[in-house]
Amino acid sequence: MTARSPTASRAVAVLGLGLGLATLLLAGCSDDASTGDADASSSANMDVLDIAADSGVSGEADVSAAADAIRLEPDADGQEAQDVAEEPGTFTNLGACDVADVLANPSNAVADATCHRAEVICEGLDPIELTMLVGRPPEGTPVRGVVTFSSGTGGTTFYNAAIAQALVDEGFITIRRRWSYDWVTGPGGMRRSSCRFTTMMSWLRSRDWTEGKPLCATGNSGGATEISYGLSAQSLGAVLDLAVVTGGPPMGRVDLGCLGGAAWESQCHNLVPSGACPVEDLRCGYGPAAMSLIDSAYEGTPCADAATSGDTETLEQDSVVSPLGLYDYPQTLVHVIQGNQDCSEAAPLGMLYAEAVTSEKVVEWVEAPHGVFQSSAGKQAIRDAILEGCVSRH
Repeated sequence: MTARSPTASRAVAVLGLGLGLATLLLAGCSDDASTGDADASSSANMDVLDIAADSGVSGEADVSAAADAIRLEPDADGQEAQDVAEEPGTFTNLGACDVADVLANPSNAVADATCHRAEVICEGLDPIELTMLVGRPPEGTPVRGVVTFSSGTGGTTFYNAAIAQALVDEGFITIRRRWSYDWVTGPGGMRRSSCRFTTMMSWLRSRDWTEGKPLCATGNSGGATEISYGLSAQSLGAVLDLAVVTGGPPMGRVDLGCLGGAAWESQCHNLVPSGACPVEDLRCGYGPAAMSLIDSAYEGTPCADAATSGDTETLEQDSVVSPLGLYDYPQTLVHVIQGNQDCSEAAPLGMLYAEAVTSEKVVEWVEAPHGVFQSSAGKQAIRDAILEGCVSRH
């Protein structure tokens, strides 16, 4: 066991489970601007799951940098992702666009980054567009690995650029993703919807420029959820070397979050260490906005109806922590970081996932709000977790 303040743990494990069918169509965009923080506001509850919003006025981009971009088209060996049997999906390059058209806040940028678009289709779900901002280490700097960044709520904004910039400077390729609409959108439930993120990650792993390099991911709140679902429901551990899960995952047990505090209040409070959010301020159930987001994954409103006539068994099975889930990842380190100032239900529900993982893991509490990356201690903890833990395990 490895102790991190005030709680931490390590163990070792096994893997399994199959990936859902999916289709990935990809296109390239241009360049990027300078680094900076995104929306610095914080949330005391899960009515606002996303604290990494990209907002502001458009900035200018150097379109010529697209020529140096990491190519997301078919690789030099002729590999066509449209016909890669071992992948959950396929891809087609659709062309170029300007980063200024997708990044409204020029301060939320990684220097000299490029922009790429994709369309992801999973079985039983509508197509969804994906935009990826790709940062590259300075010329001549050896590439240490590839790190993806997932923003919260339904993932319709870009993750804060500051940590990505710091990692680019350390030799990492960084990929900040944004979905065209909430990735949780169904029908079929959240486990099915999580196929979208795993499709992106599996495609990234299949590229020549990721071969032999660690593939790692971090995400906050809803972004932590898509990573955690990928591991528990979509066999993401088959391609992922490190998962840095922060501010959640708030969908650790969807049934308990929908039922609210009365259903599990004692357990909820015991999951948050002393010195963190005061007991009287801690929320154990979702607010209306979070319930609405969750219900968008289903036909009907099972979360909103859970306290009365809802199907809580279905919600439990469709949770990150589920009787159907997988929690042994022999080739993936799971590093969970929670904020001591987070009084939302995300922290206790996220700790249910941390406890469920039986393979190698680290659990860490730092001085930070729900948006862990928003505090200096949170930024440092995420950066350190990636610098130390993003190493090849496959």
